[in-house]
Amino acid sequence: MSTQTEDGIPLSFVAEHDRKHFRLLELPPEILTLLISDTPPILELKSSGIQGADDAGTAVLCTHDKTFNLRQKNSSNTVYLLQPHSRSDFIAGSTLQAIAQCHSSLELTATNPSDGSALDHMKTVLPIYSSTGLAASSSLNQRALFNLIPYSEQECLQAFRELAAFAQPSTDHVYRPSAALAVQAWQNILTTVVAQGVDLNRPLTASALTSLIDADSESEAVIAQAILDLFTNPTADGMAFDQPDRCVLWVGRQLLEAEAARNEIPSRVFLEKWKDLLPEKWRPLADLSTLAAVSQSSDGGKSIMLKGAVAAASTPAQSIVAASAAGNKRKWHEKFRPSKK
Repeated sequence: MSTQTEDGIPLSFVAEHDRKHFRLLELPPEILTLLISDTPPILELKSSGIQGADDAGTAVLCTHDKTFNLRQKNSSNTVYLLQPHSRSDFIAGSTLQAIAQCHSSLELTATNPSDGSALDHMKTVLPIYSSTGLAASSSLNQRALFNLIPYSEQECLQAFRELAAFAQPSTDHVYRPSAALAVQAWQNILTTVVAQGVDLNRPLTASALTSLIDADSESEAVIAQAILDLFTNPTADGMAFDQPDRCVLWVGRQLLEAEAARNEIPSRVFLEKWKDLLPEKWRPLADLSTLAAVSQSSDGGKSIMLKGAVAAASTPAQSIVAASAAGNKRKWHEKFRPSKK
C-alpha cells in the first residue's frame, strides 16, 4: 500500500490476481458528441461474417450511418483505473483504489474507401437470382445479411439498393438479380414507357410509376420495383428520374456484364444495344468512355469486354450462407486480448 501526504488522497492497489480486466476505448470527437447528446444513439460492434475475407479478424464500431475501424494501440505508459474506496480509518469515499492496469487501448479511425465498401462485401454475400434459376440458395433475410456486413445500417441499406437487391416474396430470402435479368427487367420497364408515351424527364405520380411494372411473376415485379427505387426520388410533384446519366451508366454496366463477361463484343454493336435500352432523349448519354472503370478494349477500341474475369455463375455466397447457418464463430475479439508481458 502506498503512502500519501496528509493533504493528498490515500491510494491503495488491489492485489494483481484480484484486479479487474478493462479495455480503454479512445473516442473521436464525433462519437463523443453523439454519446453526450440528449438522445444518444445505439452503437453497434460488428465484424465481417465472410469466411476467408481479409477483414475477418477485425472489428468495427458503427453509428447509424458511419463506420469506424477498431484498432489496438499499445502504450509504454502505466495506466491504472481508479475508483472511490472506503476504509475504516478514513471518511467513506475519501480514498481511491487502483482496481485495474491497462497496457493497451483501443482507438477508432474512420474507414478508408480504399479498404473496400459495404457494396463490395455485399456482392460476395448475396446469391445471384437469374432467369435460369438460382446460382446459390439463400437462407438469409435482410437483417441476417446486414449482420454479416461490417458497415453501418445506412451504408448497408445503400449497398442493398445499389445492387437492386430484393427479398423473394414467398420466403423473404434476399438475392441480387443477375446482370441479364436486370437488363430484361429494365427493358420491360422501357417497353411500357414507350407504349404509354411516358416522359421520364418529368415527375411521375406513384400510380404512374407502379404502372411501369409489367411482370409475369412476383420475383420479376420486385426486381423491377427495386430498379425503379434505385433511380427515382421524391419531389414536390411526384417521383422523378432526377439523375438520367446515373441510370444510363447503370444500364450500360449491366449490359456489359450480361453480354461481354467472358467474350469480347464489337464496340459498335454493344453501343447500339445500349442505346436501344434507353429512352430517346437519353440515347446521347450512352458513351463508352463512361464504362472505362469496368471495361477493357482491344483491337484499337473496336472490341469491348468486361474488365477482369467475371463468372456470373460462381457462388462465393454459398460458403458464406452455409457458414452463417452453421453458427460460424468469429474470432475477431481474440485480436484485442491483452498482450502478455
